[in-house]
Amino acid sequence: MKKIIPLIAIILLAGIAQGVSAASVDWDRTMLDLGNVVPGGTIFGSATVVSTGINNNVRIVEQDVSLDPLYPNSPYYRLYGLINITSPPGRGEIYDIVELGTLGDGQRVNVEFKCEPRQNLPPGDYWATFSVNSTEDVPGSILNVTCIVLPSSPDIQPPTVSSVTPTTAIQGQPQTYRVTATDNVGVVSCNFFWDSVDKGAMTLVSGNAQNGVWAKTYTENVAGTHVAKA
Repeated sequence: MKKIIPLIAIILLAGIAQGVSAASVDWDRTMLDLGNVVPGGTIFGSATVVSTGINNNVRIVEQDVSLDPLYPNSPYYRLYGLINITSPPGRGEIYDIVELGTLGDGQRVNVEFKCEPRQNLPPGDYWATFSVNSTEDVPGSILNVTCIVLPSSPDIQPPTVSSVTPTTAIQGQPQTYRVTATDNVGVVSCNFFWDSVDKGAMTLVSGNAQNGVWAKTYTENVAGTHVAKA
């Protein structure tokens, strides 16, 4: 019996060791092709960071990029991630490193990428690579993000704006107004006017510079009929 006891202990320890799984953080893909864009335009895409087990000190690092946006000598191209973090809360821009903190088992973080070539960027294939790692998963995972910049299109049409919506609002309460602005080369900016008074720039909330939805939140304290334009 004395010889059996150590053997049982060894078997139990082996069973415990086999049940342990290492924590890891991974992209849900290895490649993200944002598609085609002309200089002055914008295209978006997204990938997801997935945590298996509990990962501490999770961070996303820009490993390499066609033209590094950190340096003023290469200002023509921007490819970076906009991080929408649900837990921990926050939002950041990837240029070098973005800290995500601790992610629980099964937690997912959506990462949005934008390719926004400037007007004088030569056509071609552009790329950037981003790694995600943690204390528990030092090698981490690599994501390759690409976009193709097409030759510039001639500006053959003026920008056009659809009607402002909605057409009603409640006095003294903020209301978000939206318009769709289109242009073959791309809309650079869109301003909101209330009774012919410029209320400032609208924000591109969906689509792209060639065909996008722009929004502005404004509060009117005087009841009556007003004219909203963009």
